[in-house]
Amino acid sequence: MDFRVLVADDDPGVLHLLEAYLRREGWGVIPASDGIEALERFEALQPELAVLDVAMPHRDGLQVLAHIIRSPHPTPVIMLSGQAEPWVIIAAMKGGATDFLLKPILREDFLEAIRRHRKSNLREIEEPDPVSQDLLTRMGRGMAVRRMLMNIQRVAATDFSVLIQGETGTGKELVAEAIHRMSRRAGQPLVAVDCGAIPDTLLESELFGHERGAFTGATSRRRGYFELARGGTLFLDEITNLHRGLQAKLLRALEERHIWPVGAERPVEVDVRIVAASNSALRQEVEGGRFRRDVYQRLAEFEIFIPPLRERREDIEYLAERLLAEACRELDRPPLLLSPEARALLVQEPWPGNVRELRNAIRRAAILVDGSRIDARDLERPRMGQALSLEQPALPTLEQLVTTLEGGRPFRLVMEELVGGVERDLLVRLLEWTRGNKRALSRLLQMNYRTLFRRLREHGI
Repeated sequence: MDFRVLVADDDPGVLHLLEAYLRREGWGVIPASDGIEALERFEALQPELAVLDVAMPHRDGLQVLAHIIRSPHPTPVIMLSGQAEPWVIIAAMKGGATDFLLKPILREDFLEAIRRHRKSNLREIEEPDPVSQDLLTRMGRGMAVRRMLMNIQRVAATDFSVLIQGETGTGKELVAEAIHRMSRRAGQPLVAVDCGAIPDTLLESELFGHERGAFTGATSRRRGYFELARGGTLFLDEITNLHRGLQAKLLRALEERHIWPVGAERPVEVDVRIVAASNSALRQEVEGGRFRRDVYQRLAEFEIFIPPLRERREDIEYLAERLLAEACRELDRPPLLLSPEARALLVQEPWPGNVRELRNAIRRAAILVDGSRIDARDLERPRMGQALSLEQPALPTLEQLVTTLEGGRPFRLVMEELVGGVERDLLVRLLEWTRGNKRALSRLLQMNYRTLFRRLREHGI
C-alpha cells in the first residue's frame, strides 16, 4: 500500500526538510505551503495522514485540523509548532490532533510519529481484500476509481461475461486482472490475448487451437487460448479487431461452452470466464454495423467503463508521485521532487494517452533532469498541451529554439522531440478517425501492424 502524507508548512526550508525525510522512507508526500492549499489537497487526494503547522497564512493549522476532523474521510493529524505555550498544545489535542511536535523537528522523533500512525492505518485496512488495495494503488484513489472498484467487486463474485470499455492507456488490463483475482477462478489461469496484435489469418488458430495437419506447417496438435485458460479467465483485449466470421465462432463458443479447433472432427468442452475490452464505444460499433449485436450482448452481460485521466484529475498528482518513485528506483538515482509548477502543469494536461502517456512523461523527465527537483520546464515537450493541426504543425518560434539551444539542449535531441511530437499528434488524430481500430489505421498508413503497434506504445498511445 502507498502511504501518503499531507505536509503543510509556510516555511520552505521546513517543508523541504520534512519532504526529504518522508521520501527517503519511500512514502508519498503531498506538500502545501499554506492553509488553503492544504485544504484543497486534502479534499482532492485524501491522504492517509496529515502533518500541519499551527501558524500558516490564509488558514491556520487549527482551522485546517477542524475541517479534516469533520470531513467525510477524517484523517489522523500531527500538529507542528514553534510555540511551546500550553494553550496551543491543548487547543490542538482538543481539536482532534493525534500527536504534537515542537520545532525544531528532530528527524527520529518525526519519523517515529509517522511510523506509529502508519501502523495504525495498516491495521484499519480490510485484510481480506488486498486486490482492491492493489488496484487503488495502481490506478488512483479518487472517487471515480472507488466507484468503479465497487462494480468490480460485485461482478467478480459472479460468472458473468464482462465488457471493459475505456480509452487506450486507462488500465483495462488492470481491471481484468482484478476481476480474475477476486473471483472463484483466482487459482486458475488468467490468459490475456491482444486481438489486434495477431494477424487475422492466425487468430482463429490462436484462440481455438488446431489439429495436426489442419494446414501447412501444423506439424502437431496445438492448444488454443480457450483451452489454456480452462477453469480460469480469458481476457480478450481490442475485441473490435475480430472480423465478423470469427465473431460468429466466438458467439458459438460462449453459448455452447465448447470450441472447434481448426481441423478437429469433434468439439472440445471448455469452462472459461470471458472478460473483453475495447478502447472504443462498442455500442457505436454495433450501430455502425462493424460489430455483431448478438456478440456484443453476450459479452456485455456486465459493463465497466473506465473514465479517462482528464475526467479524474484528482488522481494525477498521486499517480505522478508513484510513477516518479518507480522511475527513480529503476534508474537507481536518489528520489526526485515535483515542483508546484510541475504539479500544476501535470494536472492541467489533457493526457490523450492517459496513464501510459503520463508514465512516459514522468520517466523522460526523470532521465533528463539535473538536480533533485523536476520543474515545469523539465516536463514541457512539443506533444504536451498542443492540439496539432494537420495543416500547420505547432513548431517553436526562432526565439524559443535559440533559447533552448543556448540552455545546453543538443540540437539532435530538440529535433527528435519535435519530430516525435508531430508524429504522436498525427497518430492520435488518425486513431480517432478510425474509431480506435488499429488494424484499420495500419491499412490507412500502409504500415506493418507490428511496426504501428510499437510506434503507438513508444508514444504512450
